[in-house]
Amino acid sequence: MKRTHIALLLLLVLLAAADAQQPALPTLPTDVVTALKPSLPSGWTVKQDFRSIVISRDQQVTLLNPISLPAMPKDDILRQFGQKSDYHIVLVFKERMSDQQYADLKQQRDAAIQKISDDPMIVGKSKYGMLNKEYIRYWLPTYFNDRFSIYQQRTDSPPLQVYPTSAAEERSRILDSLSKLMKKYEDENIGSK
Repeated sequence: MKRTHIALLLLLVLLAAADAQQPALPTLPTDVVTALKPSLPSGWTVKQDFRSIVISRDQQVTLLNPISLPAMPKDDILRQFGQKSDYHIVLVFKERMSDQQYADLKQQRDAAIQKISDDPMIVGKSKYGMLNKEYIRYWLPTYFNDRFSIYQQRTDSPPLQVYPTSAAEERSRILDSLSKLMKKYEDENIGSK
């Protein structure tokens, strides 16, 4: 009997040691900011309060909606159709959704989007506009942790493209860092949105 207790105690100690070796993912916005700051590219700043984080690029970017543009050199397109803008990635921390709540909201959104997609009377820009409204109406969190569902907004939400390309590359590195700091909800319909 004593050997069983000793073996069980040893197993518990080993499991606790294994858990202690794995770094804990940050939970609060302050924890995320502390972990994120070292990986921010030069020229980016981060600010936070008790329920949100704002990551900003110090220099403005050019945003371009590539839908229905004429055939022209890229520089001419950017000059004629691009819009100068500040660039932000905003993370909003809200009470953690249960897996069932997330699945239900996603199902409602997917059904609304499918209905619009299947309607042959809705075409072009109006279809995109209606689809975008449903994504906003059924806003799904991008990340989560033990305490929060975390909603992400970006200045260049699809279909917008950001220029210069160096800004897009920096943004992608920041999003990769965020994905390593928090668990990402699996939503095949939004890709890297």
